[in-house]
Amino acid sequence: MATVDSVPNCRLDQMILREGMEVVMQGVWPSPGFDLFRCAGLIPRKRLRGGFEHPTWIPDQSVFWHPWERMLAFAAGGAKPPKAAEGSVPEGNRIHADIVIIGGGSVGVAEARAAAETMSVSVVLVTQGTLSETLPKNVIVYPLHRVFALYNGGRLVAAAPIDPREPALLIDADHVVLATGARSTPPVVRGAALPGVLDAGLAMQLALDHGVAAGARVAVIGTSRRHDVTEQLETMGVHVVGSFDVAAVASIQGRGHVTGIETGDRSVPCDAVVHAGPWRPDPSLPFQASWSGELRLTAGEVPDNVRVAGWASEAPEPVSFGARDQPDAHAFVCPCMDVTVEEVLTLVARGTVHVEEIKRLTGCGMGPCQGVPCWDLLAAVVGWATGKPTGTVGHPTYRPPRAALTFGQAAGLIDATEVAP
Repeated sequence: MATVDSVPNCRLDQMILREGMEVVMQGVWPSPGFDLFRCAGLIPRKRLRGGFEHPTWIPDQSVFWHPWERMLAFAAGGAKPPKAAEGSVPEGNRIHADIVIIGGGSVGVAEARAAAETMSVSVVLVTQGTLSETLPKNVIVYPLHRVFALYNGGRLVAAAPIDPREPALLIDADHVVLATGARSTPPVVRGAALPGVLDAGLAMQLALDHGVAAGARVAVIGTSRRHDVTEQLETMGVHVVGSFDVAAVASIQGRGHVTGIETGDRSVPCDAVVHAGPWRPDPSLPFQASWSGELRLTAGEVPDNVRVAGWASEAPEPVSFGARDQPDAHAFVCPCMDVTVEEVLTLVARGTVHVEEIKRLTGCGMGPCQGVPCWDLLAAVVGWATGKPTGTVGHPTYRPPRAALTFGQAAGLIDATEVAP
């Protein structure tokens, strides 16, 4: 995270380098090479029950509360509001398409090509990556865009470019195809939040698009599809030290970074861990297309004009606790908000068993991930602790915006948005 052209909290691994960019560090002080904020790692974890926002020694609204919040804002880089600059509110667009396809993987590309070649329709494909394939002329591609919402039963698609200086987009769609695939979910084991642990999609994107290996010695863990991931990484020149069933992983070793993985019978040195399963589709957009209610939204049947294709339509694989038959108390459920298994189990023991309530008490899933995959991990831990099926312990509401959207991009859509009288 850094501040780019006065816009805070930009992910540098997703920004396209441009001449004249102003990039300012955040989240480190006084410098990246000598970062005193690292001393926070010395604080005993039990003193941080509820995360840095709700430490045990600072009750809400006490005399120390506001100074603590100001310090956190400074540490996170949000203490200074963005400077109003010319062009800081990029004017949004609104278009119409017969078919909108969300996802630029093999399934999304195949869906776009089939729709364009067999029907005289306008097709829009939105992908957060880039495409190397050439599609028919009647397919409009929006690369490096993320769909952050489906409104009106899936008939209004809202997308924002990864670059915060570019305008957001509204698409009136007759039909929508969700080809968003599935994403790998990290196991609930100690060390899974260490720097050097990354999902298979990111590892392959780094190697394929940028020629950057995840590490010098990479261990791949996951379910059955991990073998395909291992083969692809090796084909791209990544040195893989081994492929391991995620159910055999007892912990990921290291302190400030990955140094190895521990299985039931041995320790394997490595400097990066790529998890390739369990695979779970993102439920956010199907939920937004089918929701009902006002204050407490509930999911319904996906409308006929929305179709889920490919991996996104497959049943999710169960969350893994690794080699243990129970979740490790020291494992993270939500690393962004410092929520551990131990904290969740304490709340369950006190009678708090609904995922929504636990989210509100701990902040679980309220970081950049917006609950994916943290709410799945949370539900798995609650299900284990209560002995109930994971699907019965509830889940928070997957409200928009699902992906990052700046105030400037949102403000730029005002002229493209119809306001009810």
